[in-house]
Amino acid sequence: MVRFVGSLTEVAISRPISSASVVYRADPVRVVKRPSGGYRILWTEGKRQRERSATSEKKAAEIAREEAARIASGPTATPSGTTLFAVAVSAATDPMRHDWEPEWAERVTRMVRLHILPQLGQIACHQINADTLQARLNEMSAEDYSYDFVSHVRQMLAMTVDYGIQKHLWEPTRSPMAAVRVPRSRDGLDDGRPDLDRIPTDETVERLRQVAADRSLKYEAMITVAARCGLRWGEILGLTTSAIDLDGAQPNLRVRLNCVEADGAVYRYRPPMKGRGRSKANAAIRTVLIDTDTADVLGRYLNELPDWPVGHKIEGRTPPGRLFAASTGNAISRSNWRSSFHSMLKEVDGWPDDATFHYLRHYCATRWIRIGVEIPTVSRMLGHAQISTTLDWYVDTDADALERAAQILG
Repeated sequence: MVRFVGSLTEVAISRPISSASVVYRADPVRVVKRPSGGYRILWTEGKRQRERSATSEKKAAEIAREEAARIASGPTATPSGTTLFAVAVSAATDPMRHDWEPEWAERVTRMVRLHILPQLGQIACHQINADTLQARLNEMSAEDYSYDFVSHVRQMLAMTVDYGIQKHLWEPTRSPMAAVRVPRSRDGLDDGRPDLDRIPTDETVERLRQVAADRSLKYEAMITVAARCGLRWGEILGLTTSAIDLDGAQPNLRVRLNCVEADGAVYRYRPPMKGRGRSKANAAIRTVLIDTDTADVLGRYLNELPDWPVGHKIEGRTPPGRLFAASTGNAISRSNWRSSFHSMLKEVDGWPDDATFHYLRHYCATRWIRIGVEIPTVSRMLGHAQISTTLDWYVDTDADALERAAQILG
């Protein structure tokens, strides 16, 4: 006897499934290929066998993991060590189990889907150990993901292990997360501070600006804004014509938007939220003073600024008057810019090894301090939430500071 319940089919008597016909399994769910095409997703709950269908094996496997995670997260569920890690991750990070804001729930789902399931999902839980999890974090760090992003992935892994310990998949005294740490960043430090030996010199940065100018006025403007205004990558892409004031007594720009790239394919423009405790009404919006050289570059660029089309990969409102975008109207992807940036560096002698584009921001901070800008002002223009960050990261990089102090005191 067969009866239909919503999109599910319940069968009163379980039908035997040949192991040879199973193309995917996420205990207790099986995926079976239909002779006529398509796939059946079968599992048993209580005394009933339930069924769903899918047209592709990929979609069928995804449904199987979702149903297995739902079953495993139930109060009476007893997953075993052979349960796929994908099931444990999905159950532990199910937004329905947590009081998360929608934006964070979406972010968690993306991180799990892109950075955990493809690499670790098909491994049985009893095979997951500290070396397995540490290796995944090391891979992400080597792929140039930020320290904060890798920390968030570690948080998802720790949440999964906590869930697994509750379900007796791992013993508390043998937790796979016990020795797993977020790797140090490429800069060699855990908090994002610069490697002092990698901050480029004035001469090197000027050479880079010349090489960029030979490529295009847009590249020259982007390099100049990074090196002379200290903006982060997303803040550079978020600049608009209304944020630039070149006619006032002191030219300046205002950091109002941050462009966020999600999954390498979708872009969103949002107020910058760097720093803890900031409200949305005062979301790190700041003013950065512009020197005459930077004002000249931006003035020339604004005179030739194209009217960018609206990119199809942008979610939400596209801000009018964007300064920097791809020819398609989408934001410039990090990967494309990284390729162009490294191409320019080949023509720059003396550029420090492993110094990324972000080091132009570090250079800007040290330059401001060298020319005598007060530390609180430097901190404010960089957008640091605490002045101690500016002091700890940059003041010691100026080797001539004590000599200048001696001259002033003398």
